[in-house]
Amino acid sequence: MSPEFQTTHRDAVIADWIARIYGMINELNVFDRTNPYSASRANRLAVIAQEMNGVLEGSRDLRNDARATSVLQHLSPLVSVDCLVLRGEQVLLVQKKGTDRWVMPGGLMEMGESLAAAGRREVAEEAGLDVVVHGIVGMFDSTLLETGEGVHILDVTLSATAAGGTPSPGEETQRAAWWRLDCLPVLEPPHEQRLRTSLDNRESPLLTPWIGA
Repeated sequence: MSPEFQTTHRDAVIADWIARIYGMINELNVFDRTNPYSASRANRLAVIAQEMNGVLEGSRDLRNDARATSVLQHLSPLVSVDCLVLRGEQVLLVQKKGTDRWVMPGGLMEMGESLAAAGRREVAEEAGLDVVVHGIVGMFDSTLLETGEGVHILDVTLSATAAGGTPSPGEETQRAAWWRLDCLPVLEPPHEQRLRTSLDNRESPLLTPWIGA
């Protein structure tokens, strides 16, 4: 292995660590912003990220100590991805643990994921199925009042089809099943409207080229 390859690989690994640290900082500020201990942890993480930036020789985009301050002062909305998985006139729904209502499989994107990758991961984790993602069929702006100031989330719904198999629940779900579109169970209130809107758009996805690989 050449020294040049080793250096490039090292820089890529460190850059990934830095991105993940900034993601942790953002989560601490969004979900636990009123906790002074979380604020302290976020600041310590920012210092670590700055020190790691200094290790990256020649990586001009990452060697920017002001980025940590920017992350702490500016909070962007979180992005959540749901998947409208269809099989003929049936839709895949899951029931999260602790509730008797149903939702489309989905959850928050992780750092570095594309929309398509996030959708595939969420369906696999929550319903045990591999899917092919086709495009965006819905975008919804919402605020969850989980903290005093609320949490701002942009919900993106992707159309998808299953590659086969039988739905099975995962760690976060207690049930996963196909439901006929004309005989749906009780849905969580936001998902009822999102499902209807996304179904209306399924024949012509809104932004097919932009979902990533």
